[in-house]
Formats: sequence, C-alpha cells, structure tokens
Amino acid sequence: MSALCSTLGVCFRRAGMQTNTTQIFQLFAIRSSSLRRPSPNMQLMRPMTSSTAGIQLVIDKPECLMDEDIVVKATGLSPNNSVTILATAEHNGKLFWSHGLFRANDRGVVDLSTDTPINGSYNEADPAGLVWSMVAAPWLPQHKRMFQAQAIKPRVITFSVFPESDRPCDYLNDKTKLLASVEHKRWYKSSNTRRIPIDHPRIRGTLFLPEGPGPFPGVIDIYGGLVPFMEGRAALLASRGFATMALAYMHEKGLPQKLRDIDLSYFEEAEKWFASIPEVRSDGLGVSSLCLGGAAGFWMAQNIPNIRAVVSINGMPFGLRFWAHNGLDMGYQTSIDETQIELNQEAMSITNVFSIPKVSFFKPWIHGANLLVILGGDDLMMKKEHNVRLFEELMPPDYRHEKAELELYPGAGHLIEPPNTPLSRVIEGAYEAQIAYSVKELKYQHNDLVLSGGYPKEHAAAQRGAWQQSLKFLKKHLF
Repeated sequence: MSALCSTLGVCFRRAGMQTNTTQIFQLFAIRSSSLRRPSPNMQLMRPMTSSTAGIQLVIDKPECLMDEDIVVKATGLSPNNSVTILATAEHNGKLFWSHGLFRANDRGVVDLSTDTPINGSYNEADPAGLVWSMVAAPWLPQHKRMFQAQAIKPRVITFSVFPESDRPCDYLNDKTKLLASVEHKRWYKSSNTRRIPIDHPRIRGTLFLPEGPGPFPGVIDIYGGLVPFMEGRAALLASRGFATMALAYMHEKGLPQKLRDIDLSYFEEAEKWFASIPEVRSDGLGVSSLCLGGAAGFWMAQNIPNIRAVVSINGMPFGLRFWAHNGLDMGYQTSIDETQIELNQEAMSITNVFSIPKVSFFKPWIHGANLLVILGGDDLMMKKEHNVRLFEELMPPDYRHEKAELELYPGAGHLIEPPNTPLSRVIEGAYEAQIAYSVKELKYQHNDLVLSGGYPKEHAAAQRGAWQQSLKFLKKHLF
C-alpha cells in the first residue's frame, strides 16, 4: 500500500492523525466553527430524563443535526466508581445499541466527550462514540442497517446508566437497575429547512431548501443503486446552506427497475429542471454522489457544462455496457467476469468483477468541473484501484494538479455516509447485485449478503473527515 501511495501522492489519513499536503492532491483538515453551531431544532427543549438517588445524565444538546457532536455527562456517581452506560435506538422496529464501561472521577462524574471507556463498543475518548458504534441487538441478525430513507423523523437515542456489569446486554431487557437516562434526538434536517417532494411527470426525488428566498448554491445528491432512495445527505447539506435535490433514478414509480434500463438523458433533464428553480443559483451546480451515483456524477461532469463541482464517494468512474443516452448505445465496453464473484461465510464479494477498457472510463475534465474523489481503503464493493487508474493513467496532468483531488481513508468501507452513521460492513442484496450487473449464472449466497467493508473506528473517522472535506469543497466552488 505504501508503494501505491508513493506512486499516486495519496495521503492516507488514520483516525487522530493530521493529513499532509502532497504535490499532487490538496487535502483539507477542516475546522469550521460555523459548521458546528447548534441546530435550530428546538433550542429551548429540555431533555426527557429519569434518575434515581441523585444520579443524573445530562446532555448539552437534547436535539441536534446528525453531523454534530454532543456532550453527555453522568453526575452524582460515587467517586471513582465504575458504571455501564448504554445507548439504544429503535429503528424500523429493530433495536440497536452500544455500550461502554466508565470510571467516574473523584467528583463522581463521567464525561463521555473526554473519558475513555474501560471496555465497550469503542475504545478511545470520542464525543459520539456511543452513536457511531451502534449495532443490532444481540438477538437480531448483526447485518441489520440503521437505514433511513426519508429525512422526516429524527433518530431518537436513549442514553442510560446502570451499575457495572460484565453482561451489559442484559440491561436491554432488564431496567430494574437503571440509575438514570436521557433522551436525545438527531436530525438530518434542521427545523427551518424546507422539504418539498418533487412534482414532475418524469423526475423523482425531493427538494430541500434553506430558510429564505435564495437563490442558494445548488447540489444534486445521488445515492447508489442497491439501496432505496435516500434523503439524509441532501437534507443535511441543505441544513448547511445549499439548495439540494435528492435525486432518485431507479425503483420509484415511472423509473427503471433494472440497472440495465437506465438512460443517462434522465440526469440531463433533472439538472435542467433543478437549475430552473428560482431558489437555486443556476450559474453552476454541484453533485454529491456515492457508488453507482458516482457514475452519474462523473457522466454529468463530462456532458453538462453547468456542473461546476462533483464529490464522488467510492464512485463508479466508468460506464456499463448496456447504458444508453436518448435510446442510443453509449459504446461502453465494461464486462463482468463472473468467475470473480466470491462466496464466503461472511458475505458475497463482488470487488473484482469488472473488466474495464479505457474507452469505458468517464472524462470529468471535459468542461473543467472541479472533482473531489473520496475512497475507502477497505471498500469491498467498488475496487478503489478503478478511481486510482482514472487519476494516474487517464486524467490530463494539468487537470489533475489544478482541479482534481483524491483522498483515501484507510480502514473505511464503501458506505461513507454523514458523520456518526453506524458502519454497515455487509448489506443485504447479493442476489439483487447479480441481477443489477446482468450476471448470467446467478450464484447462491447463503445469507444474501454482499460485502461493503470497513472497520468501525476507522470508518467513523473517515465519515467525519469526508463530510467536512466535502462541505469545504462545495462551498469553495459553489458559493
């Protein structure tokens, strides 16, 4: 890996380490206090709490946005006594949880923002450690994902204090020893951000507009093809000052149900419509994309002059053989090597299935769009070397030096989402993935899971870094 980094000038950033600036790629370490302002959601709300024997859990932000850190403290404890603290959340009828064993200081206080757990779901001091380290309850399949398609409701998390225990999972069903608890709500959308479902004969998605008349810099947000339509990132971007369109391109009413049926002219139509909205600045738009959505972002940069900035997160930098534009074949020659589909106990691996000739790669430099490519070092779904090849072999040197950035986060998986989103190392859809890629001889994966990759601590650090880097990049080129 070190040789690869040396060749490409890619800065590998580990959690807690500062990044270095290389000759080729400008990397950002972003510290913007304006982005950490308290959420306008319920500034005067008091948290729902319960406590016994003078022990309390207090939280500085009863409600906040998803990308904000919080300060949670347990007070009134016996000095130097150890307690178990749980975080729980119910999502789509499933219980998720995390835990840590902490020792109170000589004043009887545990501060989750500064204290290191003795043991638990994470192992270093982290204000949001109990948030991003959540997993499904022990009696549930551990691959269950905290997936939230719409940005309407908050994620409600309950923090609870119990006596020290070597079986903290028992407290999920037994509350008789509860010492204190507090409820916390995390939103993708601030209270003054407008959510408007798109009413259009062909375009599907949701608009998110900041407070005020605008016009605001516009960003089209596009997710991957193996998950349902998602609004969270677009809502969070709008809460930070952008007019956004969470764009669906599959599975919704009137849209293709199969990957092979996508016509790329849809993205042209969506861009023109979005740019025509009075609240959106029409003189240059941005794209924020993930996975298959990255292919749309690359293609739009290549073919739409009004696209000024593209963020691609583990994006597909090439076209698929069966894609068309206004019904005409695009000439992409990407092929699927079915012998590279690997079955194992954990999940199916499709990392190495693509064979990509140069003609299939997109050319995002055609109209001079600025490009930020973010990669997970442990992405087990989209092989990172495809994007590396785009930068090293195909991209014009002047463009690479002046307008393109690439950053690889070691240990991060495929689904790099907004900060503090729990890791999904595997996701459901092994069968659907094979259908999507037009595999001729479908292989049976016993649990229907496909590898996504990532390690919790490194992935959490990557999500924080990538989010701040994306915000700075989009602000620089669109504001």
